[in-house]
Amino acid sequence: MTSTPIPSQIRERVRRYLSLRVLVLWSALTVLVVVFAYVAVAPRFNHVGAMGLALLCLFLIGLFRLNVGERVETMLSEKWEVSLLGVVFFGVAALPIPLRACFGASCSGTRELHVFYDWSLFGPAIAVSFAADLCAHLCPHRVQLLPLTIGYLFLAEAVTKEQS
Repeated sequence: MTSTPIPSQIRERVRRYLSLRVLVLWSALTVLVVVFAYVAVAPRFNHVGAMGLALLCLFLIGLFRLNVGERVETMLSEKWEVSLLGVVFFGVAALPIPLRACFGASCSGTRELHVFYDWSLFGPAIAVSFAADLCAHLCPHRVQLLPLTIGYLFLAEAVTKEQS
């Protein structure tokens, strides 16, 4: 059993995580999160509802799968436990928590897109709201940063291989 110094192990892992395929995966997933957050709050998509958002997310993931192809699927299936954990954390980060409807009955004024940092159940979050200035902080869609980071790291671990 070979013992490698911990700084060397960390450097190797960071080098693997900065590979092109990991960066492409992270970029594609970030685009999915941004589109999902925008659709969740944009007024023109209010009629879609929670089920429509879930279907849209599945549709976007299906498009991602078609574009990326079987190569990523093969890499993810080799380490399916790590992949599953990554998808779970990624889902927790992007889903609206708590899963409830927010109604701003007394909110009036010009509606515009607000993006701000917030604190939520899972720590720091980026909140997105499309409401009047006074009501933007009442019920935004939050993207949880801590689960998102953990999900990214698990998925990066799944698509990279140990280099001996």
